[in-house]
Amino acid sequence: MMSRHARNSFDIAISGVLLLLIAVLVMFTCLVWVVRANYAERSVWIVRTTLAMIVARPLCSLLQVGLLILTVLVWVQWPGILMVFGLSLPMFCTAWIVYSFGRLPGMDIHDRMEQSAGHARNQTS
Repeated sequence: MMSRHARNSFDIAISGVLLLLIAVLVMFTCLVWVVRANYAERSVWIVRTTLAMIVARPLCSLLQVGLLILTVLVWVQWPGILMVFGLSLPMFCTAWIVYSFGRLPGMDIHDRMEQSAGHARNQTS
């Protein structure tokens, strides 16, 4: 809406800032429930951790954006997928992305791999 009525460079800049804020809000909405589901912390900590994850983990954020775009394209191409799976399929993929690339303490595949490697070393000694 802003870009359609833009008349000068200030209006275009405001349009870009609003687009960036919308993108961050969408990524925040998709990731906040994963953090909240895995940690029994206060809301301020959940919000701060989610925002830090968006900024500090660019691969996780990039994969999340790609997942959102792919999900919308699949839903438009095959509407029955939305009826059959609902939101469970993108939610599963989001949890998998955070588990693989989010690097959250206690919810990180790399920690699990190190633990299993350490456990295997202890059994061989």
